[in-house]
Amino acid sequence: MLYQVLGYFMRPLFAVLFRWEVEGFENIPEKDPVVFCSNHFSNWDPPVIGAAGRRTLAIMAKKELLDIPVVGQILQALGAFPVQRGLGDNQAIQLAVAELHKGKSLLIFPEGTRSKTGELGRARPGVIIIAESAGLPIVPIAIVGPYHPFKKIRVIFGAPIDVKHDPAYVQLDARAKAQKVMDQIATTIEQKKIM
Repeated sequence: MLYQVLGYFMRPLFAVLFRWEVEGFENIPEKDPVVFCSNHFSNWDPPVIGAAGRRTLAIMAKKELLDIPVVGQILQALGAFPVQRGLGDNQAIQLAVAELHKGKSLLIFPEGTRSKTGELGRARPGVIIIAESAGLPIVPIAIVGPYHPFKKIRVIFGAPIDVKHDPAYVQLDARAKAQKVMDQIATTIEQKKIM
């Protein structure tokens, strides 16, 4: 209910504030949960993806953010759970898989942090471990910005990737698979850049 109410207000807000264009909505399975995998350069990214994808999301967030009074409580109420950056956080991975098994979709930023330059960083393998453990596809998301009031952004949902069985991925290790997904996102950004 909270997601529905917020989405009701945020979709028209983003349409006006960022003149957003959402592409590839048909790539999101109608009912089954998925792992959303996106580039990340702004605090606007999670609410924009949540509103565009129209899904109840579990969101991996850095532990320090959830420790902030009030802000952390609001984020947790919206489905955020903590991950310790820089560590192989097995607990966060297990929690992410459990949330997917409950029917929620997961939003993860494989770079592990926001890009200060807008350039994509190296992907970490956690997104692959989660998707394969849950037996679910990854839906890559390219956000083409930057966010400036009344300037257009694009949110592009790519075709689902079965990283466990897709011939283009099956021979790669988790880190290489994650980077291949991020390379696909980078290609989409280049193709969709707003002139």
